[in-house]
Amino acid sequence: MLVRLLNTGNVTWYRDGTNPIKLGTDGARDRSSRLCTTGWAGCNRPARLAEASVAPGATGTFEWPIAAQASSGEWREYFTPVAEGITWMNTGLNFLVRVNGVYSWQVVGQYAATNSSKTTGVDLANLTPGQKVWVGILAKNTGTATWYRDGLYPIKMGTSHPVDRASPFCDSSWLGCNRPAKLAQASVAPGEVADFGFWYVAPSTRTVYREYYNLVAEGPTWLNNPGVNHYSVVR
Repeated sequence: MLVRLLNTGNVTWYRDGTNPIKLGTDGARDRSSRLCTTGWAGCNRPARLAEASVAPGATGTFEWPIAAQASSGEWREYFTPVAEGITWMNTGLNFLVRVNGVYSWQVVGQYAATNSSKTTGVDLANLTPGQKVWVGILAKNTGTATWYRDGLYPIKMGTSHPVDRASPFCDSSWLGCNRPAKLAQASVAPGEVADFGFWYVAPSTRTVYREYYNLVAEGPTWLNNPGVNHYSVVR
């Protein structure tokens, strides 16, 4: 987070020294903030003045990281500048904080079939170069955030080990060679199971593959990685 505050007083602000200018938690004053994380001077002091000094009429900068809560919700977080050891300044600085919830998942099933109807299974350990197979992963939403296929932060299947690599099994129907599929359902609530199905094309090189995936909420975060993979042999 970052704010720039105008020094409307008649005293110069200083970052260091006996009375440094910092941001302190307010409403109630000096409380521990739920956004506190590494980099704060204390859970009641998120930031100090970035500049060495700020004269009257000039603007000072305060910048600090935040840690999101483990559960969804919305609240206002209040801060006020303080000249340590002397006085708190006039109040009014606040932020509306909204947490969409925790993203986490576990694998509950996998499949490989000749097509999306999934009526005829395919042995991934016995593929031929160029063979096209419909594969999928069933994922249980074990978090507190609802997953969405579209809109803000859509949930997709991404390549893993390492993340965002181009897959040798990439098909033209993929969102990208690092994104084989998006959520099949419009939404999946906590406790429900999602289906990520996609075409999987065997590479020309005849060898053994372990193709790893993980879920990603596009924009904010990758989810926990349970190590799901397709063990495949191209003969």
